[in-house]
Amino acid sequence: MKKTVLFISILFFLFSSAAWAEEQKIYINGPVIETKEKSISVSFNIEVSPSYKEAIRSELKKEFNVFVDLFRYWNIWPDEFITGKKYIRTLSIDPIKKEYIGSSFDGEVFVYKRFKSFESMLKWVLDFKDAFTKDFQGLDPGSYYVKITIESKKTGIPSLITDIFFLLPVHEIKLEKRSPFLYWNGKNIRTR
Repeated sequence: MKKTVLFISILFFLFSSAAWAEEQKIYINGPVIETKEKSISVSFNIEVSPSYKEAIRSELKKEFNVFVDLFRYWNIWPDEFITGKKYIRTLSIDPIKKEYIGSSFDGEVFVYKRFKSFESMLKWVLDFKDAFTKDFQGLDPGSYYVKITIESKKTGIPSLITDIFFLLPVHEIKLEKRSPFLYWNGKNIRTR
């Protein structure tokens, strides 16, 4: 029994310290929410630490999954998911042509761009201007918030291993950030 408790404690310590280190690689600036009478527009950008920037530069390909979701806040019940948008942003390097390639897919539109510098590609891929818009007309009055989630999966781990060892972390990065509350009274939106 003591060995089991010790083993679980060590695993918890390792996973919690790994999660703390992962959060230090990237930061979410924002979200900046512009409110009009009955709608919102969400913008934000992702900032990368210098060490992680060098790690991205050394890899040939990196993919970020970015979720922008609107939730209704409930005091007692779990928060209610209203709607959201998913972005798949990829960075890749063509060492032969010495070009940097960025792509973005939001479920409807696929954008593919080539860059001469790594910095300009990174800035384009990690910037989300007006990434999410929502008209609140028809929603029930209450408190709402926007949650941004960023995920980057580890490369080189076969899916069979992750299926067998389901406790093995598959995300290199997983970071979430919530906006301040938005108060919808049925006619207009206000923030504090």
